[in-house]
Amino acid sequence: MLNGVAPILIFNFKKLLPQLDVSQIPLLSSVTDSIPLVPIPIYLDEKITGILIDEENKNVDIETKAQTLPDGSTPKAQQTGINSTVTINMTASANSIGVSILSALADIIFEKVTSQEYSISYLHKAVTIFGGLLESFSIQQRANTDLYSISLQISKATGGSTVEKAAPQTLSRVTGPTP
Repeated sequence: MLNGVAPILIFNFKKLLPQLDVSQIPLLSSVTDSIPLVPIPIYLDEKITGILIDEENKNVDIETKAQTLPDGSTPKAQQTGINSTVTINMTASANSIGVSILSALADIIFEKVTSQEYSISYLHKAVTIFGGLLESFSIQQRANTDLYSISLQISKATGGSTVEKAAPQTLSRVTGPTP
């Protein structure tokens, strides 16, 4: 929500620059690898875009593993972030300009998934996510009406992580001549 107007989705796009070796050139070695484009805000308000939010959900998943120790002391906890997602379920009429804009932006994002030349932020009261990635987007027309059901899921971080191997618990016996 921006200044109390409405919940807002902000689509940020950028253009990656060609990979050039500028590490030896002063001043250019600190230049960014992309050029940001103008952000595209979409207010999710029925009066502005014809989109009404039905439900929103924020979920943060963390995996916790306990490693017991051979000396019987307190186990060590190891945590790994799995995912942070925001899911927004919306309703809109078939003639809503907001549905057309969201659908077009989803198609643009689809082309930029591999290059990661985009990010999405969502702000509405306590449910926020900054710099997220599109996890899923769907539009379904409801039967016998001119209403659409829209679902949008934005993810902050996905994928697995590598866990370092634990040190061996016992040392192998060394045999050799006795002094």
